[in-house]
Amino acid sequence: MNYFINEYIKRGLEFKGRTSRKAYWYGVLWYTLISILVGIILSIIDYSIYGNEIWETIINESKTDKILVNDIGGGIFSLIFFIPSVALSIRRLHDINKSGWWLLTIIPPFIWSFFRGDEGENKYGKNPLNEEVIVK
Repeated sequence: MNYFINEYIKRGLEFKGRTSRKAYWYGVLWYTLISILVGIILSIIDYSIYGNEIWETIINESKTDKILVNDIGGGIFSLIFFIPSVALSIRRLHDINKSGWWLLTIIPPFIWSFFRGDEGENKYGKNPLNEEVIVK
């Protein structure tokens, strides 16, 4: 959980510096788990408001004029964490000595997360493995 707090919350608007593979993947893991939990909670809220009617709408793939808490809440959650996710990916690219502009290439960004970072200091900063960057 510390990786999520450090990488997404404290460094969420920081596009400079580097993020190690471990910090990147733990941050992504916790983001995914929290997203699932938020989705479940919002679905429970929708169910408490609309009852079985909401599940029938979903199963039948029919349109509804109801405003779903899950849609609004999920959209807000995604918007809140969009910039921190981009920042995390850019810092991960910096760790392998690539510019953040590589996110715009046809190569899926997560592929870069498997590459080992540069051993020493590179033009984007110190090796995060040598000194774990914990923002206070």
